[in-house]
Amino acid sequence: LHLVVDTLRQPDVTLSDGLADLKYRVGQRCSDARPLFHWRIDLDSAPQLPSRSVLHVLRIIQEAINNAVKHADAQHIRISAVHDRRTGELVVRVVDDGTGFSDTARKGRGLLNMQNRAREIGGTLEIRKLDQGTEVVLVRADRDETLAEAFALIGQLPDGGREDAPPQQRQGQ
Repeated sequence: LHLVVDTLRQPDVTLSDGLADLKYRVGQRCSDARPLFHWRIDLDSAPQLPSRSVLHVLRIIQEAINNAVKHADAQHIRISAVHDRRTGELVVRVVDDGTGFSDTARKGRGLLNMQNRAREIGGTLEIRKLDQGTEVVLVRADRDETLAEAFALIGQLPDGGREDAPPQQRQGQ
């Protein structure tokens, strides 16, 4: 609950700030025991997300961590959040080395909430069973960069962007 309040209270909170806060909170709760957490955050080129989207990403990570600790008996949990400047994608991964999950676990409320949160921010969520453990992957394309790239491509078309124009009406023909 503190994560929700703290995140929504700050209208200009960045995902990096939220992840730093989550990392601190997880460290406080799990400082003396397993699992060991490994964090990789590379969001220098990431655009600012609305605070509600930041909250959804944090809650997805929080649920994945909770599942790994509570159900999978994980010894190591790796969390990464990377923004790929080239593709404009934010990729968040939570990977554990626990016992994995059964097919019946997919119907759990937490997993459905994670899917709904991913959709809410315009992302996709995949949950994969590994040989040892589970991988949760959230991918969200940056809408502004994607639109900018699309407009750049349109500008490169020989007809000035009118792909549906008959050939005789296209520029240069």
